[in-house]
Amino acid sequence: MSDIPSYSLLHLLRCVPWSPYAGEFQDMTQALLESQGWAVKREIDTAINLDRDGRVDLVALRGVAVVGIELDDGVARAKSLAKLRGMPGLTGRLVVLRSVATPPRREGNVWITGIYSCPSSQKAQAGQRMARARQKIALVSLAKRDAS
Repeated sequence: MSDIPSYSLLHLLRCVPWSPYAGEFQDMTQALLESQGWAVKREIDTAINLDRDGRVDLVALRGVAVVGIELDDGVARAKSLAKLRGMPGLTGRLVVLRSVATPPRREGNVWITGIYSCPSSQKAQAGQRMARARQKIALVSLAKRDAS
């Protein structure tokens, strides 16, 4: 994978715990990166275009790797992509989506990925557990009916 330091970083960031709160999600992402030896800077100024500036949520540094990371909710916003593309000196650009479990994909020179613990994954797992519970209840009901 080019434009990011390693495939393992991409998958590491998929393990950030889900939070409905952007600030808390940013804190947890930073803590996870730092626990793996990355130095992390927050809210780094960059140009979006000639007349507009913005801030990249996180910049992670380790060795020669300098990775810009934007944290979005359900989709990669055009503004996030523009901020990452407008920041010089990055060896990697990444958008982490906190509310979808989308597999990693590349959009130009930016990688986009969802997290494993997002609500859509949890909803699917909960739905499967509920279906299994309903099946067990139905079997128990049939067994009791047959026994009487």
